[in-house]
Formats: sequence, C-alpha cells, structure tokens
Amino acid sequence: MRILSSRGPRVRNKIRLPPCHIWSNDDLDPSKPSYRTWSWLHYTSFWLASSFATGTWTTGSAMIALGMLWYAAWFAVVVSHMIGAFLLVINGRAAAVYHIGFPVYARVAFGMWGSYFAILSRAIMAAIWYSINSYYGANFVSVCLRCIWPSWNNLPNSIPASQGTTTQIMIALFIFWCLSMPFIFIHPRNLNWYFVAKAAIVGPACFAVLAWAVILNGGSVGPGFKVSPKLSDSNYYGWLWMSALNSGCADIARYAKKPSDQLWSQLITYPFFSAIPALFGILVASATSQKWGKQYWNLWDVPTAALDHYEMSPAARGLVFLASLAFGIAVLGTNVAANSLPFGSDIAGLLPRFINIRRGQFLCAVLVFAIVPWKIIASAKALLTFLAGYSILMGPFIAICCIDYFFVRRGNIHIPDLYTGNNMSRYWYYKGVNLRSIAAYLIGIILPFPGFVATFGTVKVTAPATRMWYMGFLLSLVAASAAYYISFLLFPDETIDKNAPFESYAVENELVLESQEMQEIANDDIEKA
Repeated sequence: MRILSSRGPRVRNKIRLPPCHIWSNDDLDPSKPSYRTWSWLHYTSFWLASSFATGTWTTGSAMIALGMLWYAAWFAVVVSHMIGAFLLVINGRAAAVYHIGFPVYARVAFGMWGSYFAILSRAIMAAIWYSINSYYGANFVSVCLRCIWPSWNNLPNSIPASQGTTTQIMIALFIFWCLSMPFIFIHPRNLNWYFVAKAAIVGPACFAVLAWAVILNGGSVGPGFKVSPKLSDSNYYGWLWMSALNSGCADIARYAKKPSDQLWSQLITYPFFSAIPALFGILVASATSQKWGKQYWNLWDVPTAALDHYEMSPAARGLVFLASLAFGIAVLGTNVAANSLPFGSDIAGLLPRFINIRRGQFLCAVLVFAIVPWKIIASAKALLTFLAGYSILMGPFIAICCIDYFFVRRGNIHIPDLYTGNNMSRYWYYKGVNLRSIAAYLIGIILPFPGFVATFGTVKVTAPATRMWYMGFLLSLVAASAAYYISFLLFPDETIDKNAPFESYAVENELVLESQEMQEIANDDIEKA
C-alpha cells in the first residue's frame, strides 16, 4: 500500500512498499477507511458480551476463596476496572487515530527492533490467556453434552487425578477448540456483528441465572455476606486485580470509524459491565450456598449443580443447555478478540514476510494443549500469582506507550518511518532499539519484582519489598512513566517536532489514506472495464 514519506506533517510524495517487505504486510499497514467498521455500538456490545462471561463472573471469587471479604473483593474489581478503562482508551487512542495495530505502534516507543521485545512479551501472555479461556469454554461444552446425553456424566476417566483434569473435559476442550477454529479465519474488522449478537444473548442469560438463584433461595441472596472470612492483608488483594486489562485494545481500536467511537463507549461501558457480573457471581454463590450448603464460584459449576438438584429433569436440561450455550458463545467470542487476535497481530509483527494475522491466530490455537491451562488454574493462589506477575510485566509497556504518545510526541507519529528498517527512520534510535524505553521498562519492573519472586517460596524478602509487590501494577506503571519521560528530558530526541500541534500528523495521514483508497477503487474499475 502507499504511505506517507515526508519528514514532517506536510505530504510531499508517496512510496509503495514491496509486498514481502520485512516491516510490512496487509495486516500491519494502516487500515483503509473502508476497513473501519467498528462504531460505538460495536465497542459497547463487545464489552457487554465480554464482561458477562466466565472470567469476570469469577473475578472476585478467587480472592474470596483466599480470605477476602465479599465487598472488599468487589470494590477491588470496580476500582481496577475503572483504572483499566482509562488506560484502555488512552492506549487505544493512537490506534484509533492512525489506524495501526500494536505491533506497529510499539515501534514508535521501542524502536524498529526493540518493538520485538514488547511484541513477544504480549504474544506469550495472549497465548496463555487463549488457552485458559479455551479451558473455561470446555467446561460449558461438557455441561451442554450432559444435557443432551445424561450418560456423558458417567464417562470413564482415564487421566490421573494429579493432572488436574478429566477425560470428559479434555474431550470437551477438543470440541470447543474445533468450534473456535472457523472464527479465527474471520478478519477482526468483520467480527463486529458477532459481538452485537453475543451481547443480546449472554446478558439475559446472566440475569436469568441470578434470578433463578434468588428464587431458589426463597427470594433471598442468603447469609453468605455475613460469614465471609477475615481479611488477612487487604493490600495484596486490592492491587492484584489491576491486571484486569484487555491486551487487545489497540488491535480493535484501529478499526474504529471515528476515534471517539472507541473512547466514550469503552470508558463508560468497560468498568460498568465488568462490575455487574462480578457482583452477580458473588450473589449467586451466596444464594446457592444457603440452599445447598456449598458455594459455587465457577460459573459452569452452577448449571452442573442445578442439573443434580433437579435430578436431570427435561425442563432443567433444556434451560441449563441454553444458559451454558450462551456462556460458551460468550467465551468463544471474547477469546478470539481479546487473545487470539492480539497473538495473531503480534506474530505478524515479528515475521510479517511469512505470517499474517490469520496464520498467527491458527498458531495460537495450536498451542492450547501444549500450555496445559488446567495446571495454571488448578488453585486460586496459583492463578492470582500468575495474574499479578502478568500485571507488573505488562504495566510498563502501557505506561511507556502512553507517555510517549501524549507527552513526548504530542500525538504526532510519522507513519512512513514505522516501515523503514534503517537509520533513515526516526524510530531507528540506536541500531533499531530505543534504549530509553528499555531502561524505563527495567525500572518499572525492578521495584515489585523481588516480592513477585518471593511468592514462589524459594526466597524471602524484606517487608518493604513485599509491600512494593502488593502495589505491583500501579508501582510499575508510575515508575516506568516517570523514568521514560525523564529520559527524554535528559536525552532529547532531535527528530521530534515540538512545535507541531497535537495530532497534526494524523490529519495529513488521513487525507493520504483516503486518496489512496479512492485511487485503488478507480484502478479496479479501469481493470474491470
């Protein structure tokens, strides 16, 4: 495709990159105007459908299982998602304005080769999350199969208990994996319809489960709130769920019709829709605990218990099947957009000559069984430690990109230089690496990292180190932000035009993209004629 080649906001000429260029392919190039199909309705539907699903429903449950009071756990969810919504929209601003994905966007702050570090780090986490969510989806598939064939529950298990899974779930995981495959071959710009449909299905299903649980318990949510265990250390649990950020924000924000479409819809709906199902999970667990004497925190355990309670009656099987199907659909869509797509984008950024987004997404699916997600979610403590470690490792990336875009460059990105792999690019820095961002990243993780290592039980650290670990995400975010900004004050980048108005480069970039697409359409018409 054609891109800008001027050294400033004024467009002087255009160049065409070869199709096999090492820094470019169709998925990495800026999105054409016709590819921007996501409106505020699609972003709202995306978060409604994504939030009313397994991950958010069980967000507070792991913390409560380890001793946190219900209201403290829910408050942590609300606060973390409010912070997450703010970071989500500001980190997606560049993608929405310049219509580029994270792999290309990372080149601005980290350098042409340095971006590989950020890209690979995010790809690893996306692959792990895709595997975990696939395992969640497998549980709903298993419930659906039991509703259709009651004998499914009697399937012999040949897997040792030490593995943390069963033959039933492994078969269900393979089925869910197969059902997911067609969706990874649909380009993300064409998936917006799916999230609108999914939102219309999964929201009512969550409300129905809550209403059923309250009615089952005689119109009460139960006494669970009065018997919550004592809170041993509020700091640890309070900051832990700062990791509830969506890794794929820049990869769907690039398809926004207007930058404002991804701004207000996500800023408002992300925390709101995330807080409601987390509360629902607590309410349902409380109501069912009074009736059955046991709290069910995992969403798939609730319909399973309902089948046992109603002794597999036809009505129970039919309603449970519909609810589980809705939740399975929700997990599938969220998994593709929030995990498979980021992984595909990142791998395409690492090897653009050989891999596009779809091939990357296929590779992500192939890794599901190799990652053994049932081991990761075997215990609440292990899962929380994993999530917290993820937050301190990914937080500095968010901080550096945001500080670079809003305060260092004032929203001005020179698109042609993002596809120029030599010292002619202003993003080449030192041999393709921005040493400022690497230093800022290390400063961001070094403070909470000793406390993170101590969670494995192999070493002991001081009390201050442990407290810094409790504040892991926020501490890494603030430290990396300050370090990165100060590094530009001490070592300024002479290629940055400090007098350019905010996002002035974006105006010229948009004009060029529009003219290029019009020219392509005209050329196609000529060829057809």
